Amino acid sequence: MATAKNRKKLTPTAISRATPGEKKYVLWDTQIPGLGLRIYPAGTTAYVLRLVFPDPATGERRQRLHTLGDVLDFEDPDQAREKALDVRRQYRAGIDVKAEKQAEKTRLMTLREVLIGYHISREPRNKERTLIDTCAGLRVSYGHLLDKPMTAISADDVLQAYRERREAAPVRAGVDARYLRAVWNWTQAAFPHLELEACPVNRIRKLGEWPRIKRRSRRLTSETAPSWLKAVRALSQRRDSVLFEMLFFTGCRIGEVRALRWSDVELVTKIPSFRLVDTKARNTVELPLPRQVVKLLRSWQAESPPTSFVFPAVNRA
Repeated sequence: MATAKNRKKLTPTAISRATPGEKKYVLWDTQIPGLGLRIYPAGTTAYVLRLVFPDPATGERRQRLHTLGDVLDFEDPDQAREKALDVRRQYRAGIDVKAEKQAEKTRLMTLREVLIGYHISREPRNKERTLIDTCAGLRVSYGHLLDKPMTAISADDVLQAYRERREAAPVRAGVDARYLRAVWNWTQAAFPHLELEACPVNRIRKLGEWPRIKRRSRRLTSETAPSWLKAVRALSQRRDSVLFEMLFFTGCRIGEVRALRWSDVELVTKIPSFRLVDTKARNTVELPLPRQVVKLLRSWQAESPPTSFVFPAVNRA
């Protein structure tokens, strides 16, 4: 509540003499009801306007402290008073100025800004590596579109960028197009008032240009496995040798094995096992250890550095 102590006519002199306190406070103007000067502990100052207005959606009365702008944005207090009266007229006419300003800001959101929001929103669900790959892929394939508003990105823009990327890396072009589609669909759901057009990536499929990638079919056979194992066992780094041999016998992903800790490995039980924590599917899985791997890990445990990780990072300098 405004008191005589914090009410005075806002003049250049009064503003210059306003001193910051331990907490932010408002110095209210005596000429325009609701107009005030907010003083922050850091010394910055801004004009604010206290408003009571009907909610455009429900008709209920709402209160808001609307920031008009930094003091340095105005030539003098009279200019701030003019803006305060204009803003009040808009609210009385049923225009939510703050919401309109936010909507305009949202309409100008670029692909780069959306990508940041997508990353944050998906972080609890997607693996960090996937999110990093998404950002990296869009920077490479659609870098020239990152600072363009989402509403200004057309299907032609995306198609051209896709074709250019496909010339150099057809597989990666398809991956990055899928990433863009995921980000676009998330934006449509998160900001429906943007009224985005249908995902521009759809044009690629409709034109029959979606890449048909043949999955890798190479594998180790009974003829090639012995030579591969011989080469692995001859590696100069014992850590790498054990790691790759474990991959061979367990079929795990390399990231899963590299993240393995000794606390997740049971070598002395009747049925030796290991536990994969937070897999790609966000599960924890316990699997039996093949006897070949048990022998390997026992010897490796005796000679490896005293760390919690089974396969600690190696300085290869």
